[in-house]
Amino acid sequence: MTALLHCRALPRRCCAGQASRPHRPRHPRCDAAPQDTATSTSVRHLIELRDGTPHLSYDLADGSAADPAARNGTGAPALDGARGLDGPVDALAQQLRSVFLPRGWPGSAAPEYLEYQAWAVLCHITGWVSNGLATSSLFSGAGIGASPGQVVASSAAIKWVQKDGLGALGRLLAGGRLGLEVDDDPRYWRMVAEAVSTGGFFLQVLSGVAPSYFLLLAGAGTLLRAAAKGFGRPAFRVIQQHFAATGNVGDIAAKEEVWEVVGQVLGSLLCVAVLRNLDDKDVVRAQGEVLAMAFGRGPEAWKEFAPAVLLPWWAAAQALHVALRYQCMRVLRFPTISAKRAAVLVRAHVAEGAVPSVREVNEAERMLASSRRAVEFCRVGASVEDLVAARGEGGACVSLSDAVELYSPTQDGYVLTWHGGCAAVALYEGASGRACLQAMYQAAILEARGESGGSTSALRSSLKEARDAMDGFVAACGDAGWLTDDRSVLVPLGVTRLQLPRGPEG
Repeated sequence: MTALLHCRALPRRCCAGQASRPHRPRHPRCDAAPQDTATSTSVRHLIELRDGTPHLSYDLADGSAADPAARNGTGAPALDGARGLDGPVDALAQQLRSVFLPRGWPGSAAPEYLEYQAWAVLCHITGWVSNGLATSSLFSGAGIGASPGQVVASSAAIKWVQKDGLGALGRLLAGGRLGLEVDDDPRYWRMVAEAVSTGGFFLQVLSGVAPSYFLLLAGAGTLLRAAAKGFGRPAFRVIQQHFAATGNVGDIAAKEEVWEVVGQVLGSLLCVAVLRNLDDKDVVRAQGEVLAMAFGRGPEAWKEFAPAVLLPWWAAAQALHVALRYQCMRVLRFPTISAKRAAVLVRAHVAEGAVPSVREVNEAERMLASSRRAVEFCRVGASVEDLVAARGEGGACVSLSDAVELYSPTQDGYVLTWHGGCAAVALYEGASGRACLQAMYQAAILEARGESGGSTSALRSSLKEARDAMDGFVAACGDAGWLTDDRSVLVPLGVTRLQLPRGPEG
């Protein structure tokens, strides 16, 4: 580990013997700043940091080294007994810190990193319980014995269910569908992945209840779970990138593996305990009788429901897993400006002249709604047809030619029309993130005015107001902690772009 030395001044004796001749420092660093006599004589100790934590304290008078926590208020070494208890505890704490936290934490990760991981490890535990129970049901549907030992030992072998052509097809479909949508809204797509994965697990659990449909249920479940990975993994990479405050993505990813392994081990142990409980015939009979009566049958029909006793256990584990995943996503604080967050910011600035903080906007964000549903007053990336088509109660009040002439391709970068209480925004090719923000700001102005149809005068006045307000709005966002560079204002891809013809005919 790299050792960092912190000292305010060099000891006075480094220049001893030079009083009779002009001072000529031996090292270029010595003439960086004049040395104050009082400050130089006051420096008595040098602290060595390792991974940002005090490791040793050196006494500059005699060169002795001691534990920084073991020195008393005067700087002298404390009694040996004073560090007898703290030493091993501190050593263990440092070891755990190096295993679970990225180097340089907390400065090397986003502020919410530890809170996120605390929820995530619980999420991993319940996820592995759910996975183990679904695997047990797959074994049962395939006619394989499913004792706890067999499930744990054979869980790797069952990967054939996840590696067939259906699984590959699911990942292909999901991965090919997504692009900047994940960058724009990773929390939403991570929860979409959980919903799709839950459906896949449910079908796999049903394969044990209805073994005659094993291939259909197991295959469809595998397809859904693979598609969920296609949604979830890209979103997870965005989250890792967000945590890497100093660009230390590799370190963040490595520590994530540690947290996940802890969750896997604990989840597997808990799954074994549940399966051992379900191996007890008396337990199976009791739960089978409960299920039989729940479906209006008598207790004597418990054997018909015995294969389904695992289902409520899995449902409870999966429900808890999804709830914990939601909480993991809820604690994230993204400082980038997505479509959802931009909608909150522009509305607040138009109404109050100020913007809320990163924390406030992330907490208010509609995490389970897509960007299109969450931003109802403005559709960025509209087509030319959308610019002039009727929407809601009113249609476009300006012609396409008037709308195009109203906006500058270089200064504004977009064309906006307003009808039915919603803005249609068509972007020019190469439009910047600022252009998207200005378009949404103009839409927020029209919404605040209560405009139902956008006349030429309404569009012109709102455009002028948006242009005049943009510099102040962007500055206010920066002051509130938002990242306002073009890379951090996420422009949606895969949508229509406008281009003016080149040449004399343009």
